[in-house]
Amino acid sequence: MDNLSNVLERALTTYFNVLSSTGYVCYNDVNKLLLLSLIEELTSGPMSAFIDDKDYNSMNNALYCIFGTSCLIPYPPTEESSAVYGEEGSIRISEDDMIRFTQDNKPRTPAI
Repeated sequence: MDNLSNVLERALTTYFNVLSSTGYVCYNDVNKLLLLSLIEELTSGPMSAFIDDKDYNSMNNALYCIFGTSCLIPYPPTEESSAVYGEEGSIRISEDDMIRFTQDNKPRTPAI
């Protein structure tokens, strides 16, 4: 699967193409697009330092619920096991026993 920023960009492009040709997009599809935008902002912005493993698992489950349910957000390829990505080309590991570090090399506390 691509980086969430690329997925969001393609979804927004599709959204505006559908909106310009039909003049209407279902509210459920718009809500899914907003959720994708929120998750992308949380995982790539400055708030990502405050997200623990339990939050990443919840976001991953939410992404798999919205992928492929409409034409706006396509289903990701099956070769990847995780939907939540961090920096370019890296997968965020969300196992409880793993020690993860912030961008400032400070260890994150595990989810309780």
